Amino acid sequence: MKNVFVVILLFIAVKSQGQIYKPENFRPEIYLDSVKYGSFPNFDIHQIDSISISKENKKVPEGQIFIKSKNPKNLHLLSILDITARYKKNALTPTIYMLDNEILKEVSTFRIDSSYILKVEVLKGSETDYLNTQFPDLTILNIVTRTEKNIAKENEIRIRGIEKRSVPQPNTDAQGNTIFRIRGVSTASM
Repeated sequence: MKNVFVVILLFIAVKSQGQIYKPENFRPEIYLDSVKYGSFPNFDIHQIDSISISKENKKVPEGQIFIKSKNPKNLHLLSILDITARYKKNALTPTIYMLDNEILKEVSTFRIDSSYILKVEVLKGSETDYLNTQFPDLTILNIVTRTEKNIAKENEIRIRGIEKRSVPQPNTDAQGNTIFRIRGVSTASM
């Protein structure tokens, strides 16, 4: 009787555990211009022509997302290995990868369009006070994307660490020459 009761409890536990929905395991298949990717590739959203979603089927229970770009030839997707080879001297040192100041949790499937990268900031552990002693070989690669917010931030100039001023555009005269003002004196460039 005891064994029957244990088997029934075990059956109920397994049956109820199998029905728990785990959203972190929900990963639809993502296709960009008919190429399958492990995660959503990072690129300018203005390059999207259309998106279609295929609901659950027997082969792919999580569904499928099909993205068509306006001009597939303009997309040049880079992996973390490509970015590491381009911006880091020693590929074997430990590295933390970030996208817009947020740590990337899954780097094996990460892809980003090369034209969507505004800049890549490389910080070595040996250059900081708090990482210098424990992790001098650590490298932090922060990929800054070409969003309106990041471009505006890149064009700001901070004076005394508080004020924000936009970078002024140069003045031009009637002939199209750039006018520079130096201590109140105007000079035109040739």
